[in-house]
Amino acid sequence: MANITLEGLFDKISDAIIDNLDIFQTTIPEHQKVVRDGLLKVGRQSGEKLVLFDKDVIANSEDLLEQILTDIGDVLPENVEVDIGEGGSITVLWDNGNSSSDITDIVYNIGEGNPLNVGQFIDFEETTSTIDSELAKEFLDTNIFELLQAGDTRQQRINKFFAEYVALKGDNPPEFDIDGDGFVDEDFDSLEYSEQNDISYAQTNNLDEESKFITRLNQDANSGNQSKTLQWLRDDLSNFLEDVDEEIETEIQDDRPEYKNKSDGFLKIRNLNQSIIVRKQEGNDIGIENNIIVPADATNDLAAGYPHPHIGGEGPSYLTEGLTITMWVRFLDRTSRGTLFNYGNPLRGIDPKGFRLETYVLGKNEELETQPGVTWGAAASSYTGTDTFFANNDYERFIRLVVYDHIPDVADGQRKLYDSHLGLPGLPRSDNSVPEFGQSTSTNYGKGNELYLLNNIRVPINFTEWYFVVATYNPLTNDLLGYNSVPEYWTGNVDPDGGGTIANPSFTNDSGYGAKCKVEIISRSDLLRARGYKV
Repeated sequence: MANITLEGLFDKISDAIIDNLDIFQTTIPEHQKVVRDGLLKVGRQSGEKLVLFDKDVIANSEDLLEQILTDIGDVLPENVEVDIGEGGSITVLWDNGNSSSDITDIVYNIGEGNPLNVGQFIDFEETTSTIDSELAKEFLDTNIFELLQAGDTRQQRINKFFAEYVALKGDNPPEFDIDGDGFVDEDFDSLEYSEQNDISYAQTNNLDEESKFITRLNQDANSGNQSKTLQWLRDDLSNFLEDVDEEIETEIQDDRPEYKNKSDGFLKIRNLNQSIIVRKQEGNDIGIENNIIVPADATNDLAAGYPHPHIGGEGPSYLTEGLTITMWVRFLDRTSRGTLFNYGNPLRGIDPKGFRLETYVLGKNEELETQPGVTWGAAASSYTGTDTFFANNDYERFIRLVVYDHIPDVADGQRKLYDSHLGLPGLPRSDNSVPEFGQSTSTNYGKGNELYLLNNIRVPINFTEWYFVVATYNPLTNDLLGYNSVPEYWTGNVDPDGGGTIANPSFTNDSGYGAKCKVEIISRSDLLRARGYKV
């Protein structure tokens, strides 16, 4: 059986005393406590404010000066009784009266600073006053008028209206454009929004309406909410804002010619990684592997006489003379990735060879393989310090060219891997490694940290637009590290010898410096516009 709490014991003592107060020949105010002259005093006089305590244990703390009351409070059962004797004795009884303890001297000792345990009770004075009504009329004004609060000002009413509107219009607008294409998605469920938010739906289906909001559509309003919807409010507001809503269309005469396609059509590859194999009818040589001897004077004079990596040697034409890949491409979704054009596999683990033009996609909420918990969106914002990444979409599409030079370099005897990634402010190109998914460390002219996948050329996500892609590899480009955080340096448009600075570089059309691999894109619309055609 559970023991009684000390607070419970004090409650029983107070109840027993108040029921037998006449035995003690005293009054309640004699034992009530007040604050007088800044001190807590016992004995309340007329007009003094009573001090009440949260607990009887605190109000009668003087009783706890004797340890015995605390001790028996720890062992007494819940069914303890308190008995008041004829002479005012106070006895605690338990075990059906077989056990007892006299606590008279502990509970009160009038005259020695320990009041009776009735100070928490409020007494009533049962007195009445006789009023002479005729005499009262001579002095009292019996004409009573109701005092009404002054009405709100017009501005106060406007403030309250907008405060109520903000509270009742709903916390979150519907997510109309689920797939992010700029249009209301076919999968948008108006009924689902009504079930979760509209007060009309809650009332019709006997649901809790206190957490619901103004009904959104006229068609979903019940009888009590006709002309009380967001749609009705929008239509009504339109009557006052015609001057704002009116779109003035100015006819501009466009005399530019319209472009006419020169061919009847194009070859369509529906999915990335589907391929067309190019080969000769006779033999295996398709021109890419033509063996070319590099002249002994093959240098790039624009880049401080930068020598050809295989000067005086020989190798396949795409490595010794360079290569250019051009193609028109249109991407029909946001997430597909794969090869656009390849010869061999430059990233293969065993016997890599050739080159590859490819596209890949980074998702804003996808995590880096080498940094679990870090998303590409967070990494782009943190490292580049810009908000241009993932600004209009949860995905970013990139294109890059990767070339593997399997012939040892004349200068250092190294076989080298090249790609087209740039240097960005906040994420400068720190070496000539090639970033790859799942790679956290970098090897110069080998695979590098996947974080730098953010540094390749981006393609706007536009399912209706064609893009012309030009990818080049030039072995004579000097990839000396220099203006590492300036993107234009790596595309060959900043002259490090032109006297400029990183903050104010010297631009040129061809500096001879930068990345050996370079990718450039232009949309069909921009290209036609630049050529003077109507788009």
